[in-house]
Parts: sequence; C-alpha cells; structure tokens
Amino acid sequence: MKCPNCGAIIPDDKLYCESCGAELQIVPEIDYDTEVEIEKEMNKTLSDIAHDEFPEEFDMEYDEDPNIFTMLAGTNKGGKVLYIVTAIVLIAFVAGAIIIGRKISANGSYEHQIEIAKEYEESGKLLDAITALEAAYKAKPDAAILMQIAEHYNTLGRENDCIYTLQEVTQGAFNAIDKENAYRKLISIYIDGESYDDIAKLLETCDNNAILSAYRDYAVYEPEFNVAEGTYDDAVYLKISAKGDGNIYYTLDGSTPTTGSARFETPIFLEMGSYKVTAIFVNAHGVKGNPVTKSYLIDRDFVFEPTILTDSGEYDQATLIEADVPVLYTLYYTTDGSEPDRNSKRYVAPIPMPEGTTKYRFICYAPDGTQSSVIEREYTFTLSANYTPTEAVSHLGNTLRAKGVLLPDSELKPGVQGEFKYMYSAIYPISGRGTYYFVVEYHVESDGNWTNTGNVYAVNVNDLSVYKVNSEGDGEYKLIDF
Repeated sequence: MKCPNCGAIIPDDKLYCESCGAELQIVPEIDYDTEVEIEKEMNKTLSDIAHDEFPEEFDMEYDEDPNIFTMLAGTNKGGKVLYIVTAIVLIAFVAGAIIIGRKISANGSYEHQIEIAKEYEESGKLLDAITALEAAYKAKPDAAILMQIAEHYNTLGRENDCIYTLQEVTQGAFNAIDKENAYRKLISIYIDGESYDDIAKLLETCDNNAILSAYRDYAVYEPEFNVAEGTYDDAVYLKISAKGDGNIYYTLDGSTPTTGSARFETPIFLEMGSYKVTAIFVNAHGVKGNPVTKSYLIDRDFVFEPTILTDSGEYDQATLIEADVPVLYTLYYTTDGSEPDRNSKRYVAPIPMPEGTTKYRFICYAPDGTQSSVIEREYTFTLSANYTPTEAVSHLGNTLRAKGVLLPDSELKPGVQGEFKYMYSAIYPISGRGTYYFVVEYHVESDGNWTNTGNVYAVNVNDLSVYKVNSEGDGEYKLIDF
C-alpha cells in the first residue's frame, strides 16, 4: 500500500508510514466486503422502488443499467421522479452515515488506540505512544494504562510528569494492588533522587498497610510521652518514644529542639519545678517530624498563690503590671473592686497601668479547679505628658487623612462603606522608644455595629509621632512606620 501523504510503500503489517510518520486511516470493524454488501443492499432497494413505481416503463432488471438517473429520465413521470430522487438521497445519506460512524467509532476505540500505542512503542516514538494511551484511558480508565504512561515518561527523563501520573493512580478509584504498585514506583523514584522529605509526606496520607510496613523507616512519627502532662507531688521519670526507627531530641524549656539538642536515651528525671518538655522525632534519613510539647509542674510543697511582680504604689511613668503564673495555671483579675473568678478578665500578658487610681484583685486556678487566695494591688498613675489622649486621637485622624488612608475631612476610607472610629485604649511604654497612647481602629457599619479591624496605632505622648503597632507576643510590641 502507498502512503497517501508521501507515496512511500507501507508494509501490510504497519499502521503508519515509516518515511513521513503519517497514520493510516484503518477501520477494523468495516472491511471491503461489508461495504460492498451495503452497496448491494442499497442498489436492490433502489431497484425495488423503481419497479414498484414504474412497472410498465421497466422491462429490464436494474442490474442491466446501474445508472438509475438514466432510467428515470425516460419515464416522464414528473412528481414520481422527484420521489425516487429523494429516496435515493436519503438512502445514500443513511448508508454513508453508517460507514462513517463505524469508521469513527473504530478509530477512537480502546482497542484501536492500544494497537496504535504498541506500534509507536516498537518504533521508539514514546510521546506518540503516550498520546494514544491517553486516548485509550479516556475511553476506558485503567490503572495499567497510567502505569504504562508513567513508565514512558520515566524513560524519556520527564520525572515530574512520571510522578504526577503515578500520583493519579495513588489518589484514584483503583484497587489496592494497583495503588500499591504506584506507591512502590513513586517511592523508588524518590529514593533514587534522595527526596526523603517527599517520601515522608507521601506516607502521611497513605492508607496501604503493606506500603506503610515496607517503608516505615522513611516515615516520621509524633513523639509519645509515658506520663500525662500536669501537676505532680513527686518526681517524674519521663520516657519519650516513637513508632519508627530514628532519634528523639528534646528540650525542657519549651524551645524547639534540633539535632544539636539533647538526644533521648534514658528516662528524664523531673524534680521540683516547672518544665515544658518539647520533643521531636528525626527518622533514619534525617527527616524531622512535628514537635510535641508537654507541661509538668513538680512541687510537693507548692504554695498555691500567684506572684504579682508589680508592687502597689504611685507611678509617674507608664508601667506594666506583671505577674508570674505557674505552668498549667490560669490567672484572672478585676479592676472595680469585685471578687474575681473565672468569668473575670484573664491575665495573658503584662497589663498597661491605667491613669488614676485602680485597685486590682487577682485569683489563680489550678487545672483541677482549686483556687488560690485573692491577691490585691492598688496603683495610682499620673502621667506627665505634653498631649492628652484626646489630642492624640485627633492628631492620628489628621495623619491618616494626610497619608490617604482616610478621605479628606471625613472618617471614610476610599472604596469602603461605613465610617472608621479611633478609640484610645491604653498608655504603653516601648523599650527605648518612649511612652505612647495606643489607639484602636473600629469599623462602624451602616446598621450601627462596631467591629474591631485589628489595626492599632501608637501616638507618642510628647511629640505626637504616629506608628502602627505589631504584636510580637508575650506582651511585646513593635512600632512600624506606615
């Protein structure tokens, strides 16, 4: 057979031209004999119609003259000629549609695409083979096809495409054996590339027990503690373990351990004091898991009472009220003279001392609900400043308008519905930067609801310099230019 594209001779056992690569349009389901039979059936139907309509005009068989139009031209039957011509067109259209439909169906079928893929594979045209396999997969999804595509990508050195294809198998609706094969192939690729972090991430979402067992040394696990966190009268011997093979590193102050921290080998002896034990598991290939922290308080004669570090008295400088709260305990306080309880304000960070005279009452609760005695402190704070809080808030509004944050002569922001209000919150000392009024921003919606936007500004009490405030945790703040 000659190639219709370049004219080269194509062997009978080939589906494409080896010279130019053109693919032959072959229809396996419809052969020559089938088409001949369709044509004969159409001719017989046309002959039957002619003899039925014009019995006197035809004294010969239709086969004597296959040109039906020549026969009809001599009938002079007017409308019946139109009838015959219409019938011919409809029958020809149906027959052609059947042949074309079968050809299209055959060319797009699963079997046809698999056959083409094999031909391309044998000739080394792997990209074309992948295209045929993708068409076959679209016709009938099969994990084996995806595995074959992945293998071709691997041979071509396209590792990312290979990995993506294998992941389709592990995440698809396939049976456990197909998924297991894909996992094994994926992990072998990661091992060859020493991508141990990727193996650990893969195993985190894997539910195949055979894979988890075979590659357990590549997984990471959370450290497990043999003693629950809490308060103990006697010393504790703490053991830390993990399911996999590797090392456990730990600290006793809550900091995140590294491979340079203490390595767990023997039980840790905890005695008299508070501890935040943080442990991390590192597998045999150096992949780190997530740190786990447990808190312990060991004190046989522990006096259950909070320590308020800021003494009562008179102050003329901005001061923070600080307290020392035992691990696992919670501290609450009031400022109106009422009895504190768990519904009162909770102490979470040093408190800015308010102006005027304020009486604080503190109470501490243990994890089991036991409460301490009430501790009282009274502070009188008189600030020496060049500007009042009211002047600071007014200056902040002018600054925001000058910087375009607010629209001129308004409390509106460009493109935002509703007004913005600024409320004085506290006086706060910033180490090395002076004393500031903290001002909180609120968004007032059309229905009158106020919402804290999370924006806090600091205005210097003596020179009205303005900054945004960023919380660094534990009551520490940083001033930011804007």
